[in-house]
Formats: sequence, C-alpha cells, structure tokens
Amino acid sequence: MIRYGLGDSSVVLSLTVRDGCAVLGTTLKNFLVLPGWIFPLASGKVDGADRFYKQGLGFSGPSAFMEIPGPEELRWDSRSVSRDVWSYDSYLVTGFMSRAGRTLVVSARDSRRYVQRSCVYNRMQRFGLTDRKVSLYDVFFEAGFGTERTRPGRGDVVLPDFYFSAGDRADEVFRRTAREIAEANGVDSVKPPRYHFCSWYEYEKNYDIPKLDDLLDGLKGIKPAIPLQTIQIDDYCVYGDWLLPNERWPGTIKEAFGKIRRNGYAAGIWIGPFMVSSRSAVFREHPDWLLRNPEGGLIVEWKKPEEDIHVLDTSHPAAFEWLRGVFRTLREWGASYFKTDFMDWGLKDSTTVTRHRPGKTSAQYFDEVLKMIREEIGSESFWLGCIAPYQSMIGYADAVRITNDILPE
Repeated sequence: MIRYGLGDSSVVLSLTVRDGCAVLGTTLKNFLVLPGWIFPLASGKVDGADRFYKQGLGFSGPSAFMEIPGPEELRWDSRSVSRDVWSYDSYLVTGFMSRAGRTLVVSARDSRRYVQRSCVYNRMQRFGLTDRKVSLYDVFFEAGFGTERTRPGRGDVVLPDFYFSAGDRADEVFRRTAREIAEANGVDSVKPPRYHFCSWYEYEKNYDIPKLDDLLDGLKGIKPAIPLQTIQIDDYCVYGDWLLPNERWPGTIKEAFGKIRRNGYAAGIWIGPFMVSSRSAVFREHPDWLLRNPEGGLIVEWKKPEEDIHVLDTSHPAAFEWLRGVFRTLREWGASYFKTDFMDWGLKDSTTVTRHRPGKTSAQYFDEVLKMIREEIGSESFWLGCIAPYQSMIGYADAVRITNDILPE
C-alpha cells in the first residue's frame, strides 16, 4: 500500500493480484470535497511499446490502434506550433502493444459512479539555437476518474479498481478484458442478430401514417419475404412532446404501433430522452425542468433556425418521473424496440452545469436514467443507444451505434 497524506485527508493506493490481473485500488479518506478529477496512475512512463489502443467515449470515438510516433525533423517556423507534442484521451480500456505481440491492457470495470478517462501523451525537449536537436522524447500514461468536486462527507470513498492484464497476443488479452467487463456489469446474455427498418435513412423528419401504410403494403408483395423483424419510426415529433399527437401522427404514435404489430412486426421508436425543444409543451409548462449553466441561464445544446433544443435536468424529481412515464407509456402502447439518441447530453460534468438537485457526479445522474429506462421497457425489449457514452451503456443497452449516419450517396 502507498499512502499520501494531505493534512487531515489522505489517498491510499493498494496493489494486489486478482483473477490473474494486477489490480490498483484507490481509497480517498476524509475528503469533504473531492477533486474534479483524480488520477491514481499518473506520469507512468511507457517503455517497450510500439502501438497503443484508445477507446473513444462514444460512437467510434474515435477508437483505434495507433502507432507511437517518434520525433519528426523540426523545420522551425515561428508561426506554427510543432506537431511533435501530442496527447490522446481514452475511456474504459487502453492498451499497449509491442512488435512481438506482448500486450498490456489497462481497464476499469465499474462506470456507474465516475467517468473513467485515460490519456497517452508524450513529453519532449529540444536543444540548440534552432530547437532542432532532440534531447528527450518519452511517452507517458495516466488513468483516472471524474469525481467532479462532489461532497461525500466524512468517511472513505473507494474508487473503482484498475485492472492490468497482459499476454502475448493482443486479440486474446482484449477479448478476455471485454468478457470480464461484461461479467462485472451484468451482461449475462446476448440477443441474437435482428433486422430493423429505420425511417430516418430515407425520410428523415418526413415520415407519416401514409408512408407507413405504403411500406406495410409493399412488404406484403416481396416474395420470398425478407427477414425483417422491426419497423422503427424515427424523429416523429417536437422534441419533448413524445406522447402528443401531431400532424404526421394525428392518432398519437400509438396508432402506428398498432398498425405495425397487426402486420406481424415489432414496433420500434426513436426518442431523445434529454432533448426538449423550445416549441414543446414541456418547455412552456415546466421551464424548471431544464438544465442550466453556472450563471443560471438555460443551456442551449443545439441551436436551430426554428427552435432551440435544451437539456432535461433529470436531477429534478418531477422531470425524472415524467420521463419514466414517457417510456412506460411507449411500452404500454406496444413499442418493443427503442432507439435512444443524443444520449451524451445526459452526461454533463457536474462542475460545468447547475442542477436542480446537485451533489452527484454526471455518471451517477446518467446511470439513474439508464437504470430507469431498462426497468420501464423491460428486459424483453431491444435497446439501441445512439450518440451514447459507451462505457456507461454497458449492462443496459443491447447495442450501441458506433458510426455516424450512413447516407445513400
């Protein structure tokens, strides 16, 4: 164990071996206010690796295996900054590989309370009258958690452990790490592949009842029938008015679900849980349900010519229960496939926003919503997370989209 004394407080690191992995544990003792971020592993010099793997926060992130570069010949130019100095953030899983195949993967298995973030970066020094000669070029690694200045009160705060897994083959080490993360987060089964029609990629916001009727009639004429299981309606209303009728769906979306199910398909729906349009009834009737900036003004996450899109503050009990009711109703109306979009809006660092009820990390507020959604849609429903923080969705969503929109051209 290593103990760092900080007056009345302390940081205790423990080094153990568990399940064939080296494990780094961290306990924060007697902190009245936690730091914004804490990095139990910092300034770790990387030796012997030629490549590293970074995992993006969401989408593909980007996620990539990357060569560790060496210093470039400097052509000194006072008008630009050298590209020799670099850093790459990574989330949940980071790996280092040698040319011979030796691999070390560093991962966290718990993302419910704190966002995990690592960074691979270099440090270099040049000397000479023109800064042309390199005297130092080292690569470093740090790994930590966003504790977001929360106030735990007296007592211990135990951060999630870091696991260090090594082997001679990168594919084996990464697969083993993925299985261990899945097991730790309750991913006990994988649903079989499913085939879905999504209205967005042909019609975007212009899908309606007549177009749905045309699709259902057209599918009947395809012989042999295609193995389509779900018809999912996308972007169907003013954001926030998820249950209200509109000109495209005058009988509410419930009517569409009925048509889809009567034709033998599962009904799917798109919803942005944290999205609230300035044109919506929620905005007009409940402005106190919206997330605000540190100065108290409404956050505009997406500014469009015809509307501003704000962020639902799920720390507000009434807003949270309203959102619960939305998912419960959509499920009762017949939806069994849910595409939740713009999920990253719900993971706002608590140090950068004003919440109705402060005191928790962004990961904790976000996890409460994810848990609620799964409870309301049931384990039998298929859940696709889009624009989603990947690490937080593990154990809740059945799939996470890892690309941008696919366009026909």
